[in-house]
Order: sequence, then structure tokens, then C-alpha cells
Amino acid sequence: CKAGGHAIRVHNAVRSALAAFARSCGVACDEEQSTYLRPGCGKKFDVIFPTAGGPHCTPLAVDVTVRFGAHAPRLHVAEMGKAAKYEARLAEEHVVCVRGAALNDLGAFGPDAHRVVTNVVQEAEAAGAGHAEDLAREAYARMGLAFQRHMAARFAHFAWLSGDRSAAAPLREAVQPTGRARPVVGRLAPRGRRGGRNERPCCRREAVRARGTLPRHAPVQMP
Repeated sequence: CKAGGHAIRVHNAVRSALAAFARSCGVACDEEQSTYLRPGCGKKFDVIFPTAGGPHCTPLAVDVTVRFGAHAPRLHVAEMGKAAKYEARLAEEHVVCVRGAALNDLGAFGPDAHRVVTNVVQEAEAAGAGHAEDLAREAYARMGLAFQRHMAARFAHFAWLSGDRSAAAPLREAVQPTGRARPVVGRLAPRGRRGGRNERPCCRREAVRARGTLPRHAPVQMP
């Protein structure tokens, strides 16, 4: 699609940053797991913290969402909707604290997202990772950095699609998240099998040259 999957990448970056912070502080967590949900419901929590849900070591299950153009009230509505969706699918034998964690396109956190960070920081402090204030700053910094980096890649993608080459437009090849695609001659070429639809442009050129239909040094136009 024209969005290039960047909305999903922003969501995944925030989720992974939260989980990475927790692990670095000695707090156990799992990503993309259906634990505590009814079998066959087809849903997964973004992050599960087995003991961060409250004073009685209740599990904390978090689902992250990014809402564009939303302010605090709408972010809270989105968080409550996420929690209700998953609470309806919980297995009866489990008692779990389910929270949505919403951010808007400016990186502002919703009320329950702040509560999630607070719970994880309390667990990290109990594990001896440091003082609560320092840990909270690190958690917000990690999640904010991941969010802003991937949002910059999103803006660069749309600038490239619209042909914006102004000084204010971010360069797509400069901000492309690592491990997603391979930049080739100023454009992004998806990985794929040699000879398939998703092969890199350089592979397609070599295949055409091998068939003798393209001179070896013929210029190749790239968008």
C-alpha cells in the first residue's frame, strides 16, 4: 500500500522499546503472546509482564496503539476500547490486568500508557535496577526515540512518494529503519528470491543482461 507499512512499524517499534527496557532492568516479559486468552480467539497481546499488574503480582497484559490526531480524551477512549476488546477474550481461569497503551502522532502518551510505564518502572526498581525517577526517564526516552525515528521514516516515505525534494523533507535512505529494506541507488529495494517479483533491481538488470537484451553499460532509469 502507499503507506508502506510504516504505521505497523511505528507500533512495533514502541512495543519492542518497552519490552527491551523491561528486559534490560531484569523485568520478565513476552511479546506477541496469546497467554491468558481463550484458545482460538485469534488475538495476541503486544507485551505481557507476568508480575507487573499490581501489588499482588497480577499479570499485566498490554496492547499498544498509535492514534493520529488524538488528544488525551480520545487516547483514553482508545485505551479503554483496547482493554475491553481483550478482557472479553480472557480465559475464565485467569485474573489479568489488561491495559491499552495509546500514543498520538506527536508522541504524547495516553493515561493508561503512563500507568503501564509506572507499573514496569516499579517492577524494575524492585529488581534493583535503579531509582524510579531515573528508570522512568529511561523508559520514556527509549520509547520516544523509537517512535520518533520510525515516524521520521514514515514522513520520508511520503515525501518520496509526493516527489518532495525540498530541504525540509527527510531523505528516505537516511532514516530507513535497519533490517527492513536495502537501499539501492537512492531507492529502497525489497528483499526477495532471485528471479521473483520482489527481487532487487540490480538482480533484475543482471538477469536481463544475461539474456542479451540489455547492453552491459546501458543506463537504467530509477524513480
